[in-house]
Amino acid sequence: MVGVAPSVDAEIAEAILDILDGPWTVAFGGPTPAMVRSDFARRLSNAGVALDFDQSVFTALGESVQVRVTVRCKNLIHEAEMSGRLELPLYVYDETIVGIFDWHNPGALGALDNWASSPTDFVMLWGKSPPPHPRNGSRLEWLDIKNAKRLFADGVGRSMTSNGQVSPTGQLIISARRYTVDSQQHNYRVLWSYPYFMSPHSFGAHLSRPVTDFMEDGTYCFGGEQGSIEVWDKARHDVSAVRTSTLVSAF
Repeated sequence: MVGVAPSVDAEIAEAILDILDGPWTVAFGGPTPAMVRSDFARRLSNAGVALDFDQSVFTALGESVQVRVTVRCKNLIHEAEMSGRLELPLYVYDETIVGIFDWHNPGALGALDNWASSPTDFVMLWGKSPPPHPRNGSRLEWLDIKNAKRLFADGVGRSMTSNGQVSPTGQLIISARRYTVDSQQHNYRVLWSYPYFMSPHSFGAHLSRPVTDFMEDGTYCFGGEQGSIEVWDKARHDVSAVRTSTLVSAF
């Protein structure tokens, strides 16, 4: 098994780049998760990698999060290019690069009080970098689209193979499972995001601590929100059959 995962990382990254670079299907209103999932499987199969999103993913989550975020990133790239932009916003938290900033997610926009709270307003204000966020030291930088695609694609590849899920025959099985996040403090709303695409979502139905929810196998970052305080744990947290819980230190 040693030596297999890195090559699979690279194959997934190349598949993602092909999807991001592919023609925009205007007639169908852009890509759909089903189209991207099919593209994932076809391109990896051609490279000798058997990708299997276990049925539990679709039962628990409705769709693969890795597929959904690829669709979302492609949409952002398309919107930027149609607006004549040569860059995408990069989210930096406490001097650590988190990933491409998802300006269509109200939760992500809410993390930057200096910006208007709608995607349209964000694009209109594009080109002015906000000052460091007064609550959590976050800021935006600007990354050219080519490098943004590479950052995103490499991140997906590492996330999907981070937990030793690749068999010696090249089979990669992605499942959804119950995952618990414990923290140092109580009464925080737990957030999760991809470690290569800043798009925060609520984790679980209860406040910390601990909090349990369904997650797809992969690598994620977690944050906590309480009133005017929002903090992100700088560690990357793996979800897999052998890693079903984690402890964050930021809150």
